[in-house]
Amino acid sequence: MKIKVKVKFFGFLARMVGKDHVLEFDEGITLADAIEKIFRLYNIGNFRLANEYSPIGYVKVFLNGKISSRKDVLHDGDEITLYPPISGG
Repeated sequence: MKIKVKVKFFGFLARMVGKDHVLEFDEGITLADAIEKIFRLYNIGNFRLANEYSPIGYVKVFLNGKISSRKDVLHDGDEITLYPPISGG
């Protein structure tokens, strides 16, 4: 069975792939596995929530507005938000 999850990108990620997307995943997928699939799908880079030394591991990931465990299982209608760091000067 498939679930639909809203994915929102901000900052340079939104400029690369667009801001709002709805993606389908297999039921039972974890947040970590979904993030890896999202980054592969949009050819953003190699990102693993399990690896803090990932090239873009500094991206903040929220599930339904909260920082969540990489092991959290996604459900139909969930929302993943990806925030890269903001710099200015």
